[in-house]
Amino acid sequence: MKRNVALSLFLILILCLSMGCKRTIPIPEITNGSVSSYGKPSAAQVRDGIMRAGSIIGWQMVEERPGLIVATWRARDHSVIVEIPYSTTQYSIKYRSSVNLLAEGGQIHRNYARWVDRLNRNISKELSQSRR
Repeated sequence: MKRNVALSLFLILILCLSMGCKRTIPIPEITNGSVSSYGKPSAAQVRDGIMRAGSIIGWQMVEERPGLIVATWRARDHSVIVEIPYSTTQYSIKYRSSVNLLAEGGQIHRNYARWVDRLNRNISKELSQSRR
């Protein structure tokens, strides 16, 4: 009986690990996010909208150079840095580096996708509101 229980638990563990408990995913990138839905904003308006959108939800936003913002997110002992290249018509969000997010071989912890998706949604929202 004990052997059957142990074998069953072992099989459940293997099944869980192979199917539903995956902690890493391919590193997602946001490309060609639209900026110009409501007219043509200036580069400064796009920059300000992106900076404001990230700051509102807790990202540290720094303009590294014109057309490129570097954003940092920290959660407990985890952190991620993304690059946000932008123009007057589009922006992207690209992975730069991370700490304690299992990043290796093009994979990263699944929480990264959630954090970047939230940043992207907030940027999109902010840019559409600031042009109305």
